[in-house]
Amino acid sequence: MTDYNFTNLNDKDFEVLVVDLLSMHYMQRIERFKSGKDQGIDGRYFEVDGGEVIIQCKHWLKSGLSTLMSALKNTELAKVNKLAPSKYIFVTSLALSKANKTKIMSLFSPFIVSESDIWGNEDLNTLLSSNPELEKKHYKLWLTSTTVLTRILNGAIEGRSQYKVEEINESTKKYAMTLNHTEALEKLESLKTVIIKGSPGVGKTTLAEQLCQSYLAKGFKLCVIAHSLTEAEAIYNPSEKQVFYYDDFLGRNYLDAIEHKQDSHIVEFINRIKKDSKKRFILTTRSNILNQGNRLTDTFTLNKIERNEYEVSVTNLSMLEKAYILYNHIWFSNLPEPFIEEIYKDSKYLKIVNHKNFNPRLIAFITDYERFVGINKSEYWEYILSTLNNPKEIWGKVLDSHVDLISRDLVIALTIHGKAITENSLKDIYNSLKKAVYYTGNLRRFEETAEILTGALLNRTINTENNVEYDLFNPSIADYVISTYLSDINYICKIISCIKSHESVHNLNALRIFGKLEKETYTLILTELLDDIAQHSLSNVSKYELEIVLKSLYFVNPTESQVKYFNELANFLPNLDYHHGKTRVLEIIQAFIENEVLNVDDELYSELLNKWISAPLDIEGYTSLSYLVTAVEPFGGTYTDSFKYHLIESLAEEITDDIINNGILDNIYDKYDVRDNLIHDHIKSKLLDLDIKLTNDDINEIAMHCDIEEIINYNKESEVDWNQDEYEEADIRGLSNHSDSKSKEIDQIHDLFEKG
Repeated sequence: MTDYNFTNLNDKDFEVLVVDLLSMHYMQRIERFKSGKDQGIDGRYFEVDGGEVIIQCKHWLKSGLSTLMSALKNTELAKVNKLAPSKYIFVTSLALSKANKTKIMSLFSPFIVSESDIWGNEDLNTLLSSNPELEKKHYKLWLTSTTVLTRILNGAIEGRSQYKVEEINESTKKYAMTLNHTEALEKLESLKTVIIKGSPGVGKTTLAEQLCQSYLAKGFKLCVIAHSLTEAEAIYNPSEKQVFYYDDFLGRNYLDAIEHKQDSHIVEFINRIKKDSKKRFILTTRSNILNQGNRLTDTFTLNKIERNEYEVSVTNLSMLEKAYILYNHIWFSNLPEPFIEEIYKDSKYLKIVNHKNFNPRLIAFITDYERFVGINKSEYWEYILSTLNNPKEIWGKVLDSHVDLISRDLVIALTIHGKAITENSLKDIYNSLKKAVYYTGNLRRFEETAEILTGALLNRTINTENNVEYDLFNPSIADYVISTYLSDINYICKIISCIKSHESVHNLNALRIFGKLEKETYTLILTELLDDIAQHSLSNVSKYELEIVLKSLYFVNPTESQVKYFNELANFLPNLDYHHGKTRVLEIIQAFIENEVLNVDDELYSELLNKWISAPLDIEGYTSLSYLVTAVEPFGGTYTDSFKYHLIESLAEEITDDIINNGILDNIYDKYDVRDNLIHDHIKSKLLDLDIKLTNDDINEIAMHCDIEEIINYNKESEVDWNQDEYEEADIRGLSNHSDSKSKEIDQIHDLFEKG
């Protein structure tokens, strides 16, 4: 038997459910009326003899039974006496004892003719057990059924995913289903992958998480990807239904994604997913980040990934959909009643719904009482307007007023770092800040500070190795930090010197490329950072120092002492090993050649080439190495021959998997249908950036290692039955009807906010 407490439903959801249930039970079409405007009538039907039956619903879980009984006696009784129906049916989500029913029947006598006309929690659950089709129709209710909830909570593949499942499940009650949900789900079902994009705060992540929830309810397992698709590939199970979720998959800047070939990996994984009926792939990204990326690389464009994109926009929401978002947040908020009254007074909710800056994130902010403790009810409306008028400032108030200075600096450090960071690394930054910056008063332990910041400015998650990681609570925090603090050169340099991560230096360059940081400011920051590391010993050169050097070579006009440091580092290059990053070290060598710090005639250069020419590299590493080889052998030679030998060997070894992952020979089931030019063109596309060009014979040699039989067998095994289980989504009460006139829509919003 079902056992709902109905806590995931607001009062209006509960009324709709009750009317649906009683319509089935009494086999009657039940009329519904505007809440509160028809003397408390939530439903009505007429008996055969013409007698009027009135239905009243009370979803008073917050108030409790004693408050309900008092309201029935002091308010509802007079309404019922005035209506004088032939029968009165009373329904509540609260559990009722026999004594409770007897008391209610006595109170409303003679209109309640039987205790069976009084419906409590247990009665509704019994009725739901007999009508499972209604259970599925009411989406949020269905998700909390014992069977479905067990399926959901057991649907995590590993630790981080378990945490996310619990988080999604808790947030479901505030979710207002809109047309976005239906359309995104249709695209996901059709293509097996959906990329949800949109501006900050429009609800991309919430929509994606609820799509995940839909599949968890259908028995899929969830894999939350934090950093790269290798996490998904490690637990990809062909025999299991799996949904992969990658939030903010391009990160805060696209430059990092490109350098790590994230775009190519995404395309490969999408192609793999579309061949597997048991898999779904959900991604989110900001529209501007995706657009910036598309200007830097054509990987997505060439592979027509735009067909998988679904844009979430507030402008696509109707006024009524926005009203439901606001209403749900108020209903499930911790707002004291006097504060709620400020929103209801003079229908101010319409001003919120119609505000030009309306978005779900801001609604979450203005209805979260813990975020503005200290503001009294008379100041609340001004707080709402201020937040809506100046949305960027919501984080400014928290950073500058609600936390101490070292907490603020820690959040800013994480912003500049540019991505999630392990707990130990964040603790190291915290301790470095304590040593480098003067803070007044007694400072908390790191653990206490992290606990205070979590949920307000930071997110704490568990990664696939069961290590704790921290990231910004919301990407828009970075927007505020970048626009407010990045111009303070001394401050930013002090923060970066405490972070000491190559990611932070790399992130600064991305901010420059995307116009968030002036070139002059960027150059001054690099100059100061270079001055600092030039004092360091070369016995333990870090990736952080190499990143500063690499960027400085192209932007800083070096001083005499900095030139000396470059020369010393050049002589130290043979000691740099793979843990510094193979591609990065090769880029440093290339930059030294281009800036005449290193000479191709030096014995040192030969030593470096001999070290790297046979090293196992990816295509980016080979691209840098090809420059170094042509610098000393512009017309070919021993190094060139060795380079081509190792490159061809590397590409030949991976060509079959590469062709499969990129879908080059999709839908090929016979070797006679294979066109050689498809394979050749793909190989050539991978080699476009090389300074050393391969001949057609070289291309043929690589292509010959492509195992056509393996690809054909893979294609045959990947044939799927597209007949999937139908997803029965909730009836969203006509929200998809955008043809209603504005005046009618406003009436519906007033009805929604009308108190019964």
